[in-house]
Amino acid sequence: MQKIRKHPILLGLAIVVAFIVISPIVLWSIVNHPRPVGTPSAEADILAKKLQDNVNIAAWEKTRTVRFTSMGARSYVWDRNADQVTVTANDTVVTFSPSKEEASTNDALIAWKVDIFWFNPIATLFDAGVKRSIIKQPDGRDALFVEYPDGDGTLWHFDDALMPVSWQIWSKLTPVGGLRAGWGDYVTLATGAIVSSKHATFMYNFEFTNIAGSF
Repeated sequence: MQKIRKHPILLGLAIVVAFIVISPIVLWSIVNHPRPVGTPSAEADILAKKLQDNVNIAAWEKTRTVRFTSMGARSYVWDRNADQVTVTANDTVVTFSPSKEEASTNDALIAWKVDIFWFNPIATLFDAGVKRSIIKQPDGRDALFVEYPDGDGTLWHFDDALMPVSWQIWSKLTPVGGLRAGWGDYVTLATGAIVSSKHATFMYNFEFTNIAGSF
């Protein structure tokens, strides 16, 4: 019986189709991670305190005015003494009080909550209701798992000096569990507080520019 030879073009198409079908599944298995289960501990609190010390959280608390632009789209001026945020986006200027409008559905306030969290989440490690635990990593290092009252969680990874190099996020706002983002391009404000200006993920870069702070 004569063998049926597979045409190289058809074989190539079959490989391409298989790759298109399989690659998203493989990619998902690589980037999606199960949520850690941690136990709050004093050791985790000590690690969180060291993290805050390394970015000079004391100076951040004394920083009264904060300025930054998020993703080149929204520019903020946060007057912490006046409890007032002014955001400029697409030639539109909106001013609001972040603490008084906590439950508001205002689009500017919603964007602010996301942007300020990415700008300096280290300032929230000891907010009311936040839990901290240590998750041992495969390489033996300790990672800090932070759980928030709304159910979101972040897992912090450090270098030898205990400066953040990346974090992973479990949030209802992101479809990927444990989305990993780099933590680098540090900027020191005039007040001495240190913030990260760039967080790179496999999908996009979360960047901040025009960063400034004053007493």
